[in-house]
Amino acid sequence: MFGDLFEEDGDGFSSSTPGTGVKGRECEPPPPRGKLKLCGIKNQGGTCYLNSLIQTLLFTPEFRGELFHLGPDELGCLADKDKPEAKVRVIPLELQRLFSHLLLVDEKTASTSDLTDSFGWTNNEEMGQQDVQELNRILFSALESSLVGTSGSSLIHRLYHGTLVNQITCKECGNISERQEDFLDLTVSVRGVSGLEEALWNMFVEEEMFEGNNLYRCSRCDQLVRAAKSAKLRKLPPFLTISLLRFNFDFAKCERYKETGSYAFPLTFNLRPFCEQNDWPDSEYSYELFSIIIHKGGCYGGHYHVYIKDIDQLGYWEAPVKCENSVDAEDPLSVLTGILAQEESKCVLVDQLGQKLMNKTGTPWSKKYKKQYGTISKFLQNHPEVFMLVSDGTHVALKAAVPATTEPSPTEPVSSASANNSTENIEPETAGDTEATDGCHWFDLNDSTVTAITVKDIKKQFQGKESAYMLFYRKTAMKRPPEAIGNSAYKVPPHLVELVQEENARLQQRRAEFDASSNSIEVRLHLAPHYHWQNGALHPVSPNEDSIITVTFDRRKTVGDLRLAIYQMQDLWEGDMALTLAKNVPAGLHLYDTLTGERISFILSQRFVSGVAVKTGVEWEPVLLTVLRPSAEELGCGDGSGVGDADGSGMVHSMKGFAGGATLGTVLEALGPQEAFLCQEQSRPGASGGGMMTLPALQDVCVPSPAFLRVWLLECKKLARILRGNQKLKLGNGADVCVERLMKEEDLGLKDLLLRVQMGVPGEKAYYPFEEFLWDTGRDSTSRGLYAALASQYGLTPDSLLLAKHLPDKHTWMPISNWTQQVSKRKKKRKAESLQAAPFYLKDGDSIGVKVNLIQKNLFILSTVGEAAVETIPKIPICHYSSGPTKNRKPEVALSISVGVFR
Repeated sequence: MFGDLFEEDGDGFSSSTPGTGVKGRECEPPPPRGKLKLCGIKNQGGTCYLNSLIQTLLFTPEFRGELFHLGPDELGCLADKDKPEAKVRVIPLELQRLFSHLLLVDEKTASTSDLTDSFGWTNNEEMGQQDVQELNRILFSALESSLVGTSGSSLIHRLYHGTLVNQITCKECGNISERQEDFLDLTVSVRGVSGLEEALWNMFVEEEMFEGNNLYRCSRCDQLVRAAKSAKLRKLPPFLTISLLRFNFDFAKCERYKETGSYAFPLTFNLRPFCEQNDWPDSEYSYELFSIIIHKGGCYGGHYHVYIKDIDQLGYWEAPVKCENSVDAEDPLSVLTGILAQEESKCVLVDQLGQKLMNKTGTPWSKKYKKQYGTISKFLQNHPEVFMLVSDGTHVALKAAVPATTEPSPTEPVSSASANNSTENIEPETAGDTEATDGCHWFDLNDSTVTAITVKDIKKQFQGKESAYMLFYRKTAMKRPPEAIGNSAYKVPPHLVELVQEENARLQQRRAEFDASSNSIEVRLHLAPHYHWQNGALHPVSPNEDSIITVTFDRRKTVGDLRLAIYQMQDLWEGDMALTLAKNVPAGLHLYDTLTGERISFILSQRFVSGVAVKTGVEWEPVLLTVLRPSAEELGCGDGSGVGDADGSGMVHSMKGFAGGATLGTVLEALGPQEAFLCQEQSRPGASGGGMMTLPALQDVCVPSPAFLRVWLLECKKLARILRGNQKLKLGNGADVCVERLMKEEDLGLKDLLLRVQMGVPGEKAYYPFEEFLWDTGRDSTSRGLYAALASQYGLTPDSLLLAKHLPDKHTWMPISNWTQQVSKRKKKRKAESLQAAPFYLKDGDSIGVKVNLIQKNLFILSTVGEAAVETIPKIPICHYSSGPTKNRKPEVALSISVGVFR
């Protein structure tokens, strides 16, 4: 009902006191989950890489279930972690607690501080940025070490371990030499390939030949022979983790850089062509994408977030509302594809394609896309799966046989049976082609923010500074039980469910208490019998009597509820009761809006306090004036008695209150006739000049008109600028001004600048007395304009003058150069800089030194007095800096996780 009605300052009717009412943000309980029903993770400063990996592991159903299967009898209890004899496996225990929190606690975000503490991070390691691929390997190693001796000791090995074999086949005798390697993640190249399938084809299908000068020594033939080297996948894990080599090293520049080119990856694909055994069922080779960790930024810093497929359908997904036009305009591939598809001939000149793009988007390619994607010709060549260059590369058309969003087969020469088998089983369902048909939707988990996304959004992570960095695939043969779908508590241990229920109860109680306290206000009641009317405002009858009654009230209730509560407190109150908002102003207490019935009504009628009519409302808000007048001694009135307090300056201070609707005549009548004038805050110079002539200090000054007065504005007791023209002054209260009498009329324009010009005495450290020079900056405010104006004044040529601005604070001169840079005709001429801007900042009253270049060869020198003043200026040490820009980067710290010994 009341809302923010009572949020006022002061001791009025409705102000709240510190310590009551709305509490601070630090007391506010964490907000509940949003409508998506998924929980984010707080960033501790630089832990976005950890958050992304934790969310991926959480939404890996089999990993989550295996972790929850481990009980306290195997892992121990966190309460005993500080006991030396207890072997508590802290890392898996904290990971269990974090998973249960993310699944079941009604909180928008969770914290990983307990987990990072279990890592042994005690030196602010969480503030540094690390590589998520490195963290993935180190965290798996830490979990394996922590689970030694438990039923989960083979957890990582069962879910993520795979093997590949490197073979060298002798072409002479057929002998095969092989070496087997284990892997938890496959590291694939990004540079020089169009996508994941081409990279895997190069790794596991293509053979490297040893021939010519690069022969292989066969152990059976015992001689150098021709041989072929190849690699195959021997054992496929249930979960295939792929790390993309986005970061490379430029040996020419001796620095790292990030590969931002297009790199496509499929939603589902078949690994049969890449495996050593090809007689397994198809389900053993088929994988589906369920997580993408994305890196945004460069080699030396950035941000991670993750796209997650909700396999167990734990979240609530709704289609995001986006503007299709704005999204398409950011993707040059879709824009160019649309342009070519609308052409009747389906073929466009490459030279005309840029113009057609500008006509459609309103922005040329060079401004919108060139920095990220290169020239338009290079972009077309980098997407051969979409565009086809014909007529010697002068025309471009869409490939009719290949859809624009489908990745091509990485190799063209296909003749073997294995290649035909690959074509049948590897149907590249590229990310972005299809929508979810299995009921599982995608979400973007970006630290504490969770948003719903579509499958088409995955395609945006193919390239650019924000692109995919790690891919997580899951075997399609792994099916989830029906009871796991939509059940966040599935396989969560009972003791963790109990802890979650207690936490939710505490959160619910905190939110209820905070809701009540945030809507509780203190209403201060000022009873009318305890006040009287004086100087346009209400004042307490007795200063010692407590005339304020405090009532704590719920702002959501009505005025009727407030009136009823007050009646119950004031048993002796007789008659009707009017509730009016009040506020303490400098003049006293003032009444504003009257509250009636069940709503707020703005009744600005007269009220009576102690029999006196009180005017209410904003327009009658009282004003308290501070009046300064000469004391009786200053006026020569004898005994010095007067109203107010006199200070040492001979002025008497007094306070006088007036109603807001009082007229200027009422104020002057109350203050009495004084030798003063009133000047409006935003009056014009002409009006202020006329008013100043009535001041006592200027009564003896005889000038024909205000035009013979020059009014200066003072800043720090120094002349700053001249008040001129008919524009509003916009001077603040207490502004200092200086009045200068002139020998002739002066009407300065807005573009006129008054300078004090001093000509140097030839051969001496001295200058002639200054002369006032009026410079019209409206014609030319540059150094050339000033040189030309002064040359015309002295009858010389601009090239024969040397000018400088005097800096009185530093006791030195600042040369003003007349040299202008010669600009090539092909280059755009740079606009000359005004002397009123940096670094000169010329203003009214500045001193300009002038020397004749032909006579006075020396530069501007100080006078003898100036040299003595320079000696008093503190010497500032000169810092020498090495040339060339340097980048200050934080030293890289190795990532590590501390694990106890459990063997």
